[in-house]
Amino acid sequence: LPALFLLLLALTASYLTFSLTGLILSLSLWLLLLQPFLRFAAARAQPRKTPEEVIKTIQTYEDPFLYRSALEFALFRTYAIPSISRLLDATGEFRARA
Repeated sequence: LPALFLLLLALTASYLTFSLTGLILSLSLWLLLLQPFLRFAAARAQPRKTPEEVIKTIQTYEDPFLYRSALEFALFRTYAIPSISRLLDATGEFRARA
């Protein structure tokens, strides 16, 4: 399939004798036809991952500080609610698992 696009690109460029119009048309064809195929070629070559593996990879490599800060803030918001804090203190669950 990419060979067909490259052939089309070469024929278009040679037909218009490398003028500015030919160059613009060739690049436009490349952007419209070939780039979407190549963009996902690496993704198609990789093995399928579960959603949990994808999230773990994103958290580990993309922006670990952001994900850690978001988790800390979410836990702070959860445990800062007085009724939940009293319940965790009364049951001893927070001391046992912290």
